Amino acid sequence: MKPEANPGPGQSVPASLLALLSRHSDKLLAVVPFAYLVWVVAGYGVAVPYWDQWDLVPLLDKMYRGDLTFADLWAQHNEHRPLVPQVIMLGLARLTGWNIRYELGVNVALAFGVFAVLACQIRATGRTLAVAGLRWAIPVSSLIVFSISQYQNWLWGWQIQMLLNMLAVVGGIVVLAQPAFTWPRFAASALLGILATYSFANGVLFWPIGLGILLVVTHGRKERKAGIAAWVLVSLLTLASYFWHYQKPAAHPSLSLVLKMPLAYVSYVIKYIGSICAQYSSWNSAGDGDLAFVFGLLGVAALGWAGWMVVRRKLARPEALLPYFAMSAYSIGSALMTGLGRVGFGSDQALASRYCTTVVPLWVSLIVLLVLLASRGSEQWRNAGPADYRAIVAGLLLVGATGVLAMGSLCATEGAGNMSRVQEYGRTSLLDLAAHPGAEIDYTALTALGPNTNGLVQWYPVLVKNHLAVFHKGS
Repeated sequence: MKPEANPGPGQSVPASLLALLSRHSDKLLAVVPFAYLVWVVAGYGVAVPYWDQWDLVPLLDKMYRGDLTFADLWAQHNEHRPLVPQVIMLGLARLTGWNIRYELGVNVALAFGVFAVLACQIRATGRTLAVAGLRWAIPVSSLIVFSISQYQNWLWGWQIQMLLNMLAVVGGIVVLAQPAFTWPRFAASALLGILATYSFANGVLFWPIGLGILLVVTHGRKERKAGIAAWVLVSLLTLASYFWHYQKPAAHPSLSLVLKMPLAYVSYVIKYIGSICAQYSSWNSAGDGDLAFVFGLLGVAALGWAGWMVVRRKLARPEALLPYFAMSAYSIGSALMTGLGRVGFGSDQALASRYCTTVVPLWVSLIVLLVLLASRGSEQWRNAGPADYRAIVAGLLLVGATGVLAMGSLCATEGAGNMSRVQEYGRTSLLDLAAHPGAEIDYTALTALGPNTNGLVQWYPVLVKNHLAVFHKGS
């Protein structure tokens, strides 16, 4: 075999560099959304307690006085029992003087953990199915996981609860849904389920989803019975402890409204799913709501079609796609569950930026299915003749979904800027309040930090006394 001619001095390095960039272009593209998110958080993050964060101040007061108890941490907050997130926030506050920028950093780190788990799963799926093209789902997944559409969660330290929940859920599903059932995986998944439940209320959905996964991955009568019995036991114990002395938040709408407003409920659920693509804060909320409804409807329809086509055409065994089906079920279940308790606020309440995080698994799963359908379908049908319309449709849907997700993220930057300005205004008002203790209180200005201005006035002296948050030198 004749050896290839060596390239000239001016050609070898560029050629090698281009080859290197080509091999790792998917990884380089995946860095872009993460870098943009870090830039947004660094530029727009404001170190001031915001809305629900003021409910942490009584716990901080007890912690500094040495009176903090487990019951204080386990207590209900709205529908949630954010036991683990509160422990994290209290620990950070103690270490940093409650410099809330560290909480924002934890949020970004948790999101990176979610992305890492999803990227590993996508690569494993690509190896299992021998579909090299699946690697291109990773940069699109990065765009979804790090989308600025979730700006409330990026700029609000309290939202550690939602991102911790998402990491626990995604990790638990991926661990449990592996083809070979093992008890160590069972134990790890159950622990992650407990973490998810005691981070955010939607974590209760993890238990029925996990039961469905076990029905698929367990083999043999004894193994299946033992696995299901153990899972049901852990589920019941966790849920029983969660709902012990549980009370419905008095200020929230009645759950029976879903029976009186079925169309509004359906609209809420669909908008909830599509809102990650429709955070256009420069438009009126009605326009955003219409777009969210359209994108949500198209997203669910595309997910159902792609999943059905992949299974029907036998492009992959259903077991290989089990993590994606389970994660999609979690997102849809979250939309149904949230709508049940929030539809009384109107269907456009589903557009709240913080909810976008819970639908991340669904949109990532959709991208994976579309890439699989387009790439493997093209290969399979290319040998038999002209490309099948299914591969073409999947490719078009893939481009369209990526486009609207990218546009939603970019446009949401304006929403992040608006939130940052409100927080900065509230921070200035809080500093003025502390600087002029005898002056008349401007309650209107303090509403920038939350609706409970009386509680804010009551508790801000705790921050002054202990040099916390905006009254800490490092903040």
